[in-house]
Amino acid sequence: MKTVFDELVFGPPGLGGVLYLPGPSGGGSKICDRSPYGNVGTITGATWMRLSSGLWCVNFDGVDDCVSCGHEASLDITTEGTWLAWVKASQLLSSTAHHTIFSKAKRSATPEEANYWVAIVSTVDGVGYLEFYAKDAGGNWTSLVDDTTPLSTGDFYHLAVVFAGGQVSLYVNGRRVKRGTLSISSLLATTGDLEVGRGQGGGGVVAYHFAGGIALPSIYNYAWSELQVQNAFGREKYLFGVW
Repeated sequence: MKTVFDELVFGPPGLGGVLYLPGPSGGGSKICDRSPYGNVGTITGATWMRLSSGLWCVNFDGVDDCVSCGHEASLDITTEGTWLAWVKASQLLSSTAHHTIFSKAKRSATPEEANYWVAIVSTVDGVGYLEFYAKDAGGNWTSLVDDTTPLSTGDFYHLAVVFAGGQVSLYVNGRRVKRGTLSISSLLATTGDLEVGRGQGGGGVVAYHFAGGIALPSIYNYAWSELQVQNAFGREKYLFGVW
């Protein structure tokens, strides 16, 4: 039997949604994708954590946990896209540097491929900044990294990245904190899996794990407006104790 809570939080995403993983009540080893594309998330190692609001999210240990969503064509973002998630890091280590939220890459390819990589970068323990990376056709990195709004451990943040024709906007809690241009105008598709909570190092070695909770991860195949990002933050913030 559905409740009002189910309808408000776990309904399907809006137009253009290619991934939405709100999580089933009570957990499970898979997360049903509420988008029309059925990009089901398979949990490896990560556990379920229930918030005081009643919402369930996935908790990652920062060592070997991830959620893998496969590599269907719907997950390849090329000319426009939007990535959103609520995250609460339990540790941000400078030795790890990059703490992955979304990664769709195949770094075992020659040249290496990375359709997109959304993460938190940390150069000082306990503090991080939102970042977006991709690779060009030659396997070279192109990126935009925030340097204005530090993220700390122990708090939930609503993070969003919007890409459109080479332009990237980074958002924290509904506010645009950084805007810039990549060296490529479109992102390159890859057959690499989309993973939540884990990235890839050189040669395809798993690396750059996230430690902490990730909730309501979603991806859209078009560029959201600033107002849409603000509305999403305002609609969901009470579930995470953000006012």
